[in-house]
Amino acid sequence: MNNRTVRGFAACVLPAILYACFIFFMSSLSAPPTPKFGLEWGDKVTHAGAFGLMALFTFRAVRWLFPSRSFAAHVIMTLAFTVTFGASDEIHQAFVPNRECDIFDWFADSTGGVLASCFIMITRRTRLARLLFGHEHRTSDPDQASETATA
Repeated sequence: MNNRTVRGFAACVLPAILYACFIFFMSSLSAPPTPKFGLEWGDKVTHAGAFGLMALFTFRAVRWLFPSRSFAAHVIMTLAFTVTFGASDEIHQAFVPNRECDIFDWFADSTGGVLASCFIMITRRTRLARLLFGHEHRTSDPDQASETATA
């Protein structure tokens, strides 16, 4: 791996992996802390926000890992991963003391992923999208694509 590839992996894929580990860790706690942000809201908003953020991290990782795929494929892979990870997170919680598998939490997780995917599609050609996800790098040569798609 060259230095550019290592930097691209660290910038694009590693945050998604670390965030997935963070969600797994929080789900492993019998009584996880609940962020309040000075507002009173149900846990469904927290679930949607957490998995919306997961979708944003995942989209950046998917774009780097599959640079020759289309934008639509990136969004579909992102949504599929987010929804599947949400389901596995709920199943995982069924085995944690004082926690339970809640299909409505999974709906909230999935809603967060869908909303984030909509955000990605709406902002696709904006400066904000370039800042968050980098430029689209599409090429027919997979070796060249992995070297040029660093963000």
